[in-house]
Parts: sequence; C-alpha cells; structure tokens
Amino acid sequence: MRTITWNGRAYRFEAMPGVPEAASIAERAARTTEWAVSSHREFIGAMTCPADVTTGEFEVRCERWLEELLKEA
Repeated sequence: MRTITWNGRAYRFEAMPGVPEAASIAERAARTTEWAVSSHREFIGAMTCPADVTTGEFEVRCERWLEELLKEA
C-alpha cells in the first residue's frame, strides 16, 4: 500500500491480487500490477502500472493518473 498526496489530499494505492510470479525474464518484464485507488475510504478507480517501475516513477504515474481522472470531475 502506498499513499500519494496530490493537491493537498491523500490517495491510497493498494496492489490488487495478481497472477502468480512469472517464470521467464520476458514474462517478468511484461508483467503489470493493478492498483485500487481510494480517497477517504471511497474507491475511485483502478490504475495499471508496470511491475518493475521505481518508487519515483510510480509516484509520477500516480500523479498523472489522478490528474487525468480528476480533471474531468
């Protein structure tokens, strides 16, 4: 579970159960993780992200995902 603060509000990203560990290097590189996103205990969506991104890359992806989702709200 990770928490990202965006525009002064906390958003919780929790990895959803996925498929078993991939066996080959190519399968591991292609694997993605689904993240359930919530704010104040309310589910707001699901984000897909490659499993091998760094913490910094993950935070940038989260911020972009939130911006795209919430600019329409």
